[in-house]
Amino acid sequence: MFRSEVWLDDNLFAAPVGQPPKWRLALDTWIEGRDEQDVAETLFALCNSYPDEMHVNSSFLDLVIRYREEKNRSLSVGDKVVVNGRELYCDSFGFSEQPVGIFGSRASTIDPKAEDGPSIVKSK
Repeated sequence: MFRSEVWLDDNLFAAPVGQPPKWRLALDTWIEGRDEQDVAETLFALCNSYPDEMHVNSSFLDLVIRYREEKNRSLSVGDKVVVNGRELYCDSFGFSEQPVGIFGSRASTIDPKAEDGPSIVKSK
C-alpha cells in the first residue's frame, strides 16, 4: 500500500500564464500498486473517472464518488501526485519528477514575457 495524494493546481486554468502553482489537496488515500509510477497512473485514471464513466477498477467507485462530490476537476498536465512522499507531476504522457507547464515537459510552452506578446518557446 502506498500513501497517495492528489494535488490540483488551482492556478492551472484560472490564472494568467506564468503564475506560480496554487496547490490544493484534492485526495488523500492509500492505493495498492507495483511502484510509485503504477500508483500515479491509477490516481490519474481515478481522478479522470466519473461514477457513470469509470476508467479505473470498479473497486474505486466510492473514491470516485467522493472525489467528484467535492467538485474536483480531472487531473491534468501540470498537477501533481505524491506517492509515499515522492512528487510526480502529470505530464503530456505519464508522470515526471520535474514540474511541468500546462503543455507538458515534452511540448512547447508559452513565454509570457516576450516583448511582442506571448510566443511559443521550447521547454527545457
